[in-house]
Amino acid sequence: MKGFFITFEGVDGVGKTTQVDLFCAKLEKMAKAGYRKLREPGGTSICEDIRDILKQGTKLAPIAELFLFNAARNQLVAKIIKPALDAGEVVVCDRFMDSTVAYQCFGNKLDKKMVMDVIGYAIEGVTPSLTIWLDLQGEARRQRAAASRGGLSKYDTANEEFVAAVREGFVQMAIFHPSRVKQVSASGTPEEVHQRAWDVALPHLERWLRLEGK
Repeated sequence: MKGFFITFEGVDGVGKTTQVDLFCAKLEKMAKAGYRKLREPGGTSICEDIRDILKQGTKLAPIAELFLFNAARNQLVAKIIKPALDAGEVVVCDRFMDSTVAYQCFGNKLDKKMVMDVIGYAIEGVTPSLTIWLDLQGEARRQRAAASRGGLSKYDTANEEFVAAVREGFVQMAIFHPSRVKQVSASGTPEEVHQRAWDVALPHLERWLRLEGK
């Protein structure tokens, strides 16, 4: 890929959306090429419609939910992510395939091979260049999750056992993909977390940045 694809991941309440906003604000000042700020599910009108359906998560069968997430993902990859990367842009996405593995395999206990097969068709060979895994546990995460309530209601209100299972999914992906998935503590102020994430991403991003601005 000519461009650079970075994703932000983590359980609900760690502050992904805030960090994506802060990250893109810095890219706005520094990137030589253009950049795209995206979220999953979402990013196109069709994907946003699917997002609205997924917000009714308690009414969906688990496999139906899996297919809807990946239908939106394929649309986003085909219409926005691939063309942007081919044009040499930086793409920043709030969630991507790692969330599906963590939530559906580890949280919802769906068959891993089935989940990975579905993801494989959806992403069309496009994988992140770098994944920032924002990690936060305990009361701090619960308070943030309660304050935001901006995601899919089914997962916003998930019990701690489910959240722990999903976090274990991210732990395993960091173990199996250490060159791509980087754990970043989400404790502290948004600015402190942003600086940690930026410090991790900068060595990978230097090709696309005006280095005198760092």
